[in-house]
Amino acid sequence: MSEFLVILYIGWGLVRTILIIVVVLYIFKVIGKIAFASAINQAKANARQSQQQANRKKEGEVTIVTDRKNSSKYNRNEGEYVDFEEID
Repeated sequence: MSEFLVILYIGWGLVRTILIIVVVLYIFKVIGKIAFASAINQAKANARQSQQQANRKKEGEVTIVTDRKNSSKYNRNEGEYVDFEEID
């Protein structure tokens, strides 16, 4: 009879340990899902905010970007210039 109680005690300890491990893993799983969802929502909000800041312009505002270095139409170093005349 005492051997049965020893086996039962060892078995209950094993079941209790497995149960604790399962509960702890389940808690980590739930906390992980909540934390991951929160991190994704925060990243979405940051991306949306940065996109809105980049697109803030008044309606009808036009921006023209020019290259000041190449503003001349003719560069003598590029080749020979030929002046054409119209013939009637």
